[in-house]
Amino acid sequence: MIKQPGFRLPAVVVLSGALLTGCNLFDDDKDHDSNNDDPTGSAVLSVASGVAPNEACPTGGQAFSAGIDTNGDSTLGNDEITENLVICDGAILEEDTSDIIHTTSIGFGDLRCPTGGYLVTFDHNDASREEVVCNPNDAVDDSIDLISSFSANPANPETNSQVTMTVALSRQPEENETFSYIWENSTTSEIIDNNTPTLTITTPETAGAVTYQAKVVSSAGQEEIAQLTLNVREQTEPASVDSVTTTSKQVFIPSGYEQPEVQPQGDFDGVMLYAGESEGVSIASVRAAALTIRQVSAFVAERPTLNAGSNAQEVLANFANTVAQEAEYAVQNISTSQLNAGGISLGSYQLISATEKAPTDVANDLVQLLGINKLGGVITNLPAALNSEVKTTNYRLNMTVVFLENDPNAMDDNKVLLLVSLVSETELESFEGLISGLTDGTNIAEPTDTTTVGTSTFTGSSTQTKADFLFVIDNSGSMRDEQQAVAEAADAFEARINNSGLDIKIGTINTGISVTLADTNQDGAFTSDLNEFKDDVINQGIRGSGTETGIYNAEVALRSIALGDENDGVVTAAGFPRADSSMSVVILSDEPSQYPSRANAQFDVSNNLFLSRNYRVYAIVEPDSQFSTSQYDDLALASGGSVADISNTSSFDAIMDDIATKAGAAASAFQLPNAPISGSIKVTVNGLEIAKNSINGWNYISLSNSVVFYGTAVPEEGDNIEIVYDYLTINN
Repeated sequence: MIKQPGFRLPAVVVLSGALLTGCNLFDDDKDHDSNNDDPTGSAVLSVASGVAPNEACPTGGQAFSAGIDTNGDSTLGNDEITENLVICDGAILEEDTSDIIHTTSIGFGDLRCPTGGYLVTFDHNDASREEVVCNPNDAVDDSIDLISSFSANPANPETNSQVTMTVALSRQPEENETFSYIWENSTTSEIIDNNTPTLTITTPETAGAVTYQAKVVSSAGQEEIAQLTLNVREQTEPASVDSVTTTSKQVFIPSGYEQPEVQPQGDFDGVMLYAGESEGVSIASVRAAALTIRQVSAFVAERPTLNAGSNAQEVLANFANTVAQEAEYAVQNISTSQLNAGGISLGSYQLISATEKAPTDVANDLVQLLGINKLGGVITNLPAALNSEVKTTNYRLNMTVVFLENDPNAMDDNKVLLLVSLVSETELESFEGLISGLTDGTNIAEPTDTTTVGTSTFTGSSTQTKADFLFVIDNSGSMRDEQQAVAEAADAFEARINNSGLDIKIGTINTGISVTLADTNQDGAFTSDLNEFKDDVINQGIRGSGTETGIYNAEVALRSIALGDENDGVVTAAGFPRADSSMSVVILSDEPSQYPSRANAQFDVSNNLFLSRNYRVYAIVEPDSQFSTSQYDDLALASGGSVADISNTSSFDAIMDDIATKAGAAASAFQLPNAPISGSIKVTVNGLEIAKNSINGWNYISLSNSVVFYGTAVPEEGDNIEIVYDYLTINN
């Protein structure tokens, strides 16, 4: 949606008064003067003071000064000030700091500062003092948009067929205020006579891209324009998809989602979606219909980062933490991965509610926590749960963050596009296709982008697709429970692998001093027997070295003379990975990687054996290790794998199932030449359409751009497989 605002209300900014004026932040009565660089051994003083409104800081701010009290008068004179900091309207306006004053961003939703802000730390020798400066409640532009989303159902229609377009408003009319709607076919400049928020049109008789425009005008003088482009074609070969547009992005939605006419209003730029059962209508064909049961609740929201992070990975982690900090919910990480060189981060979580709640009610909580588009914002008009909804405590939460860096509409803050789906764990398999179609990161486009049809054909083979695994198990003293959890979760891993018809072999090493393959049954270290794999994991024991070097040991094990290394590692010497087989490395450790301890060199995450040989790494590690000293997570994300949380042993079934799914896709023989909009994929085998599910159907895995078949749908030798889909055509 290209939004063109007209009249805009003025911004109102209120600054936080979080700090005392003129206070000494270090107590002179305490011994803080051990720094020999101080000529008089005097104390460090820091002063906080308010900043009066001025041209650079129109509504005022907060200033800090720090320096050495060289004359010992317990007062910080101008000639003693060495560092300055000014925070204005939720941003650092002036910073001249080095040794004493340090700042760290506080993300939106943090318990210390729900609106986000800065942690200001004053350090000198062994003394430290911290102060929190919270962002004002409305530091972000307070202007009111009229349009929160613009949708088209479907977005890839056939010629001479019907399409319904809907404008969702961000607010109700004020007293005596009215709204008018002006619709236009921008391609032909034809004004359409329809003064309502919903328009149903018949597409042209010829194929091509057609742009429509909706203009909403308030009798109070405010107006806004939204645009979207339909991709009209002779015949809809791919599956039909809908389109939802926010301020700056277009999101293609699998057609199984309901887009109710009544949408949230207030400080929200996006749309809420639902999937489930509709009387007399199959799940796959529900579109904009009233559901009788909501089983999946979802939403799309565009918003500023509001100090939640400077990239997609940080924002996703902050969003998960924001939900986890709520007393009502516990969040356990199953998988974190990335696309588009880190511009898109995907997370899958188990969400545990303290009380049984309906999907709509949980989604409403998430919208209010994560979907608001201004500090201190309020979202109104949230939908009530249907009486038919099943209440539960155990949900699967999927969140995808698309980082919109340097967005021209982002004012002083970068923006993100957030896609969220929520379903009960018991319903996950039934709706897996719809959920992945919304949150797998393949469906994000510019409002003016169009699509092209792609077709890939394959012939079924009697040869099983091969997938090799190397498990690297931390065998230090703290790993007993985690090793046991992995062994128990092997059943979930086996079930997923067997259902995809893969020929697998698994080898196991540990993180200790000696790099050797486990072979509990003395019948060959690599095995397809999951019971032997369990034994190999458990028998690693917990008496290994306290210096855990999972990456280094995996690297040593996978060395190959044939590929340019000085020697063969134990994996290569055993004949693995096999010819025409994928290799997946799964590392379990509750400590950061200590690679330099044995390699006598730093590990280069961007240039290494795993990346050059297309070995995907999956890291099950401590969450505190992520984004800091550990390189396990960095390597996993860089290699196209994923990261999971080792501290939640109760989630290991889901974690192992997720790894098996992604590793199976990496080995798939059905990789596509173009990146599809996954909701548009249609798969036929011998002319019969196959359902999208991971039981007896197919699924698409965006990390490897592959289609994977399951159960009775796995193609047999000689079968004709056709995969038809839409992929994006970028229009500058």
